[in-house]
Amino acid sequence: MAALALATTGFGYQQRGLLSCNGDFGRFANGLLVGRPMQLNFVVDWLTPAVVTDTGRTGRIITLTALELVFEIPYADYTATYRVNRIDGTISQQSSVGGVFHGNCDLASLETKF
Repeated sequence: MAALALATTGFGYQQRGLLSCNGDFGRFANGLLVGRPMQLNFVVDWLTPAVVTDTGRTGRIITLTALELVFEIPYADYTATYRVNRIDGTISQQSSVGGVFHGNCDLASLETKF
């Protein structure tokens, strides 16, 4: 259902929406890959287009096609690149300091933000 929402309304949506993503963030600890659950929220303005985090950090859209949305968010110590697959609703993230996030996203209106 999430994939259908992203594919049919997400990129043709003419207003802002909340992209809520849940998954696991993998990082290295003592030479082993460990994971922990994580939720990421982005506010996407499909008309502009623009992306910001739920904490107000502004992202830069790299790719916006019928198949994917790719954007980067600069954080204090690193930059993370996010890739959202429009077909199946999956998201992956890689950062300049290591670690990888994989998960699934749902698209909702901003009224359901919090």
